[in-house]
Amino acid sequence: MTVFRNAQGYSLSSQPVAIGAGAIGTVVGTAQVSLALEELVVSGGLADGGLITAIRVAGQEILASNAAVPWMALSNRISGMDGGYRSIGLTISNSQTVAVDISNTGAVP
Repeated sequence: MTVFRNAQGYSLSSQPVAIGAGAIGTVVGTAQVSLALEELVVSGGLADGGLITAIRVAGQEILASNAAVPWMALSNRISGMDGGYRSIGLTISNSQTVAVDISNTGAVP
């Protein structure tokens, strides 16, 4: 038996969003093709403080927490941690969005 696997990597991103201290902003990425959303990475400066207050995929809230989460939890800047903590594993169809709401606390939690 022969098994063929065709894997491609896609990146959903938006233009960088500057969120001033005390402000709330939303970063949105739109899928151009149907794909599997495997991992969610939020980037920012090491000195940036911020809390993720919502994560929505195709309009549905997927943040399963009773409180906001420090954005660094989804950062690729944390060394020594297994990447599995950013795993999502959802399918997203063409033209659907992934949105992350971030509140800038002005201090690193």
